[in-house]
Amino acid sequence: MKHSYFLSALLLMLMFTTRVSAQQVDEQRMDSLAFTLMNQGDYEKSCQIRTREIELLSKSRPESDSVLISKYIHRSMCLMKIMKPADGKKDAYKAMVLWGKYHSDKDATFGVILHNLSLCQYDLHEYDSAMINARKALKIYEKIQKNDKNIMGILSHAAECFAAGNKLKEAIGYELRSLNIYRDLYGDDTSNYMEELAYLQAYYEKAGEKGKAAAIALKRVQQPADFNIPEPVQFDSPESSHLANDKALYCCKYYLSHKLTAPRMMEAALFIEYWNEQSKDARVYLGQKEHDIYQSGSGVFSYVAYEASTILQQFESGNLDLTESHYKKAIREAVRFYVENREKTGVNENLEPLAKFYVAKDETKLNAEIGKWYKELYEVFEKMK
Repeated sequence: MKHSYFLSALLLMLMFTTRVSAQQVDEQRMDSLAFTLMNQGDYEKSCQIRTREIELLSKSRPESDSVLISKYIHRSMCLMKIMKPADGKKDAYKAMVLWGKYHSDKDATFGVILHNLSLCQYDLHEYDSAMINARKALKIYEKIQKNDKNIMGILSHAAECFAAGNKLKEAIGYELRSLNIYRDLYGDDTSNYMEELAYLQAYYEKAGEKGKAAAIALKRVQQPADFNIPEPVQFDSPESSHLANDKALYCCKYYLSHKLTAPRMMEAALFIEYWNEQSKDARVYLGQKEHDIYQSGSGVFSYVAYEASTILQQFESGNLDLTESHYKKAIREAVRFYVENREKTGVNENLEPLAKFYVAKDETKLNAEIGKWYKELYEVFEKMK
């Protein structure tokens, strides 16, 4: 992962608490604009705003101020992107000194700073220093014990550093660890994973392990699964929806086999929704419980899993009736999807009772509760006949 800034602008914003007061309105506007420009890829302008912020804050706040230090971190990132690693290194080093002196040299923010400093040193071909700081950043995040994008980026960069220093065994070890997280977050059939896999292939080739490199090359020939997700379109009739049955089924399978962090999951979900609105080839049953899930904010993602499972089962069986077996499997899929993505979506009170049984592997209680849901839904549709 070349120059992976493993924390998004949003996450970095959350790391630093700002006071809301009248005199800070302009500061916050500048900050928001700088993040927007950064996310849009206009690093030059974002860097200019960061410079102005640093000038203003340096006059009104002490050097220990966390907001002021954050501006050095952000400017360091932008300087890297506009190919000024020497200047980026200065900002990262200053942030490291200040944060370590006034706050902590063991927290997540210090890990961010070390990682950015290592990135700058890597671009300056200071590989020994880059390796040292990459290891320090990794040590901090290993203590957090959370396999997320943060540590994934550090591991990826550490692999680059060690490969540049011709320490291929270490580089391969770090890259394999990073890829394990890529696999968990994105799936091993997606473009994100395939792109990162190219680095492992290169390290194997450099280490003379031609067989392993060839096996990876063979896998990378395959087209990533997310490339086949169609653009969401709103259908105007059952007939137009029918013509897109194969695409809808593909989206259902993709959605159920990946986490929300995988690429084009939102596009897949929207395609399923639009298709189902007009389709006569499947019937997704909606009662009060299902309606509550759909309307409960983050619950909509799990509802799509219920929807996708129902559609796939009906196509496989050719039966559009409200069967207990179809319903139970579909709700279980919704619960599974919720549990696997709960850290991203947040707790959902409608699904949490079932999730507790699912996590505890209490099949008896889980089946009994889902059975109650089915009975309630079945009775509603029986009355409608």
